[in-house]
Amino acid sequence: MTEPAAFGPSRNPWDTAHTPGGSSGGSAAAVAAGIVPMAHASDGGGSIRIPASCCGLVGLKPGRARVPNGPDLIEEWAGQSGNFIVSRSVRDSAAMLDAVHGPETGAPYCAPHYPGHFLDAVAEPPGPLKIAVAWRKQGPGEYHVDVLEGLKATVELLEQLGHRVEAAQPDIDGDSAAGTLYKIICVDTALELHRRAEQLRCTVDDLDIEEGTRLTAAAGESLSATEYLAAIRSNHELGRALGHFHQSWDILLSPTLASPPVPVGHISEAPSGEYGERLFNYMGDTALFNQTGQPSLSLPLHWTGSGLPVGMMFSAACGEEALLLRLAGQLEEARPWRERRPPVTA
Repeated sequence: MTEPAAFGPSRNPWDTAHTPGGSSGGSAAAVAAGIVPMAHASDGGGSIRIPASCCGLVGLKPGRARVPNGPDLIEEWAGQSGNFIVSRSVRDSAAMLDAVHGPETGAPYCAPHYPGHFLDAVAEPPGPLKIAVAWRKQGPGEYHVDVLEGLKATVELLEQLGHRVEAAQPDIDGDSAAGTLYKIICVDTALELHRRAEQLRCTVDDLDIEEGTRLTAAAGESLSATEYLAAIRSNHELGRALGHFHQSWDILLSPTLASPPVPVGHISEAPSGEYGERLFNYMGDTALFNQTGQPSLSLPLHWTGSGLPVGMMFSAACGEEALLLRLAGQLEEARPWRERRPPVTA
């Protein structure tokens, strides 16, 4: 969600009673509403793809180190987080990737070199691909019926385009992976609050922050150095497992989110006993590809009967952004969405 206590919630242009997603929900709402053609977004667990799904946009999370983090940042969340944009078209996302990608001097990672232009890839046929489709979530929660309807329609479209699509999923422990992600976020949050307190010459307790941020940092403070290093090692093991998976499959297809956009406040105002259930029945498996460093892309290929967007997520092996863009260009041509606009209300 994007519901900060300081400024109030961002709202979805398709239905302002619903969330635009998060954490880059303000960017996605601005693009979907036609205020700007594209906007910056960051993605540490899905925060490019989630708002893209909620707002009917293209949300590409490039692979680790494809887009530089500098000069202010070296890495975020142990390499899980990166920066890019949300846009209305595959073309615009590809053109921006051409403009900003490349190696960064002194960076701890380096993406595989791509010798061509990503914009050119959009118009290139992807050829027949082997696409694995995930009909169940890797992590906790269940897919909503509207999401499964969109997934089924996407599979049918891919088959019509000549791709081989079969049910297959990586052999990983989704619950364990979610716990690993959480540990890294908690430790990083604790560090950032200490840095901010040092800048302001105060204590962490004096910072004006939301209670959820304070609790996240406290959880990070409670973790040991060995627990943190074990979490990083678990991420590397996930990367290896997905690397082996993509030796057999070009693309992994799954819904971006487990449900259509939820109403504003549905999760943030949930009773404590219902918070987890509501969250996991909304969240998809976006974070897995932050942990592995793979490129992952949400495309607006489905709308519910009430007019809310539902994104479909396509993920590829490390270094294969161009393959995702070839497939995305083919899908956009087959089922265009760029001219679809939210209703304008006073």
